[in-house]
Amino acid sequence: MPWPRFELAPGFSFFQLDAGHPGSLNCVGGGVVATYNLNRWIGITADVTGCKMQSPGVNMSGDYLNYVAGPRFTYRSASGWDPYVQALWGGVKLSTNTIYPDLRHVDIADVPEIDQPAVYSSYTSQEQTNSWAFKFGAGVNRVMNEAVAIRVIDVADVHVWSRSLNGRYYPNNIAITTGVTLRFGTW
Repeated sequence: MPWPRFELAPGFSFFQLDAGHPGSLNCVGGGVVATYNLNRWIGITADVTGCKMQSPGVNMSGDYLNYVAGPRFTYRSASGWDPYVQALWGGVKLSTNTIYPDLRHVDIADVPEIDQPAVYSSYTSQEQTNSWAFKFGAGVNRVMNEAVAIRVIDVADVHVWSRSLNGRYYPNNIAITTGVTLRFGTW
């Protein structure tokens, strides 16, 4: 089977933020991975993945977004199972939003749309941090035909060099992704 020149893989992601430490957070979301294959074995990959933090705290919500790129090495076999390993560098953005219900005196639905951001900011606070990230992982695709493959699993360690966010650090994170891979240049 011919190897694809370009692969586009939208997918579902599950993250364990601050993995291995007490109080680690689950984070559920998705993203897209694009790979330009230089030859049968080596490609350049860009990965943008985000998720919504599950229970970051009382009256809090949070988001995680990583954007990384780097080399991918794929072993393409005649069996249709294509395992790969990749090392990606880039950045990460972590953000939280805290609502203070005791400061909320107005129903925002009664406020004109143009004034809603000012009213909302009177009883909330936002915090965010941006930093470097390194994502090292491996996965396997099951080739269905020349145009489509299934990303059976992609498991990665995402190391983040960020400052604390609401008193928490998220240096070591685990990401598990699955989805579909669209293969271009094979048909």
